[in-house]
Amino acid sequence: MKSYKIKQDLIDSIKEKNFPVRDIIIGANLTVLESKKLGMASTILNTSCKHKILDESGELEQFSLESIINMLHSKTMLKASLGMAALNSLIEINDNWRRGNAFEIIQAKAKQKNAGVIGHFPFVDRLRKSAENCWVFEQKPNDDDLPAEAISDYLPRCDVVVITGQTIINNTIGEILSLSEKAYKIILGPSSPLSPVLFDYGIDVIGGVCNSDIEKVKRYVIQGAKFKQLEGVELVTLVSGN
Repeated sequence: MKSYKIKQDLIDSIKEKNFPVRDIIIGANLTVLESKKLGMASTILNTSCKHKILDESGELEQFSLESIINMLHSKTMLKASLGMAALNSLIEINDNWRRGNAFEIIQAKAKQKNAGVIGHFPFVDRLRKSAENCWVFEQKPNDDDLPAEAISDYLPRCDVVVITGQTIINNTIGEILSLSEKAYKIILGPSSPLSPVLFDYGIDVIGGVCNSDIEKVKRYVIQGAKFKQLEGVELVTLVSGN
């Protein structure tokens, strides 16, 4: 239930949703929607049915922006990904944002402490060098990763928890937050909404993106780029209490 409420509170925080839908791209790894600005999210597929299609494909731009945002609640992950991108196309960053990667904050908070990381971020190897323990959880674990099912055993032991923004799309964020109530929590990635609504749920830091060159970003997304390959984006951070 908490995952649903987080999504709905994010949606309800946007008062004006009547902007035209200018462009939609659902790429292999990223989804973008252009309305008031360009919003982005990871492209997520249903784990049990990866080939599940969107019946609305080819007609999506005829839908109202509000109806696309409400797709965030869909059980079809492609629709939910699009809904997240639509939401992010309307969120205006407040005056407390700052340029830069949130890794410095993560590293400082996790030094000689227990860190849990939901999703195998590129900085994991560096974090493992400074943290007492660094447990990484993945749906498809590699190397030293742990399976997602292990979070219930490890997250309550963590001092710092780093969460991929994809957990909002796939409805796992509620469980993760419940298991890490006492930890310092950072949510990261292109899906992460730069919204203070997340602070109400115990998130301490939001690390997201601004798209500084829309046409360049769209070109990379169309060509199947992963986030780390993108050009035309800028990393930004919001910190609770600032």
